[in-house]
Amino acid sequence: MNQHFTDVRMKFRLFITALVLLIPCLLAAQGRDVPKMGLSFHSGLFQEFTLDGNQFAESSFFDLRAHIYDQKNTRLEYTLNYTRGYHPSISYSYGFSAAYRFHVGDFGVLKTSLGIENYKLRDRECRSTVRTILNVLFEVEDSCSDDAHASFNPAVALEVNITGPVWLVFETTYRAMLSSTEYEKEVVLETRPDGTERVATQRGIDHAFYGAGLGLGAGIRVNF
Repeated sequence: MNQHFTDVRMKFRLFITALVLLIPCLLAAQGRDVPKMGLSFHSGLFQEFTLDGNQFAESSFFDLRAHIYDQKNTRLEYTLNYTRGYHPSISYSYGFSAAYRFHVGDFGVLKTSLGIENYKLRDRECRSTVRTILNVLFEVEDSCSDDAHASFNPAVALEVNITGPVWLVFETTYRAMLSSTEYEKEVVLETRPDGTERVATQRGIDHAFYGAGLGLGAGIRVNF
């Protein structure tokens, strides 16, 4: 596992170094008006990512984003993202963000954004709609707790035009996490309407708000 994280860190650093070495060339590129739509692919790394009390070192992620810029009304850019990685215990995440754009000279755009993201864990196979209905109808005890994890993501990004519709993206983001976790309160004996008895587990929900970590990332964006 440590070797895996070391390899991920080395590849990420090589990727960032290659992008940084291109900056002098990028600064000479002519800036262009940003079209209304775009797609981008990003790779990033958290030195330490925290989720529900678990700390994951050298946590990397990859995501695909779709962008649309509302120049006429709000003058904000809206983004939908789908992300994989973080840690083997996390299946994927998806989110939405809004960003304000500032033009930087003739070569790029600086963006400040705020987003929200929802995380799906690997152990959610038992949380299907059909299973939930069967549990209610037949009063089945389900040991799979319905936890929920979401984050608020302030971020700052610099987009640098390479040529035509292609841009390089450098981003830093912070994740402030909100977790709602079920826990077992007590086991009680309940009496059904027909007079029979059954053992039932009463559950409660713990809410926690905490910092999940600071991440750095880079990517490529294509505008349309």
